[in-house]
Amino acid sequence: ARRCEQNTDYVKMRADMHNMFPVTRHAELDRRRTLFGELPDSENADADCGYKLSFQSFEPPDHAKGNVARAMLYMYDHYDLPLIGTLQMYQQWNRLDPVDDAERQRNARIKAIQGNSNPFIDDPKKADTLKSRSPVSLQFPG
Repeated sequence: ARRCEQNTDYVKMRADMHNMFPVTRHAELDRRRTLFGELPDSENADADCGYKLSFQSFEPPDHAKGNVARAMLYMYDHYDLPLIGTLQMYQQWNRLDPVDDAERQRNARIKAIQGNSNPFIDDPKKADTLKSRSPVSLQFPG
């Protein structure tokens, strides 16, 4: 962590408000060390938040999938980071859960503070123009 914090690009990415969302501590703990993904309907959803969880996969509830997708696509496009999940899945989630007024307002507030907006909120069709890059193998700490 200290080595990353010395990298100015890392510090900027970590502080980017387009990638920050308030979540319950319970959801944050469940989400750690998992990949975003689609889980079978047979998986039980969390009673409070509606997400599904398996050994290494986390599926947000339908009403949050677009927000997650647009944040992940922003980080992928803006910072050239690898996607945690497939591009096709995020494109599908973007279409499944369209941008709403609350997300537009949040985007505008972030732009006023940070100086840039999330282009996938400004123009959700932009998500379908992205192309996959070479896959990256992610290793989770034991």
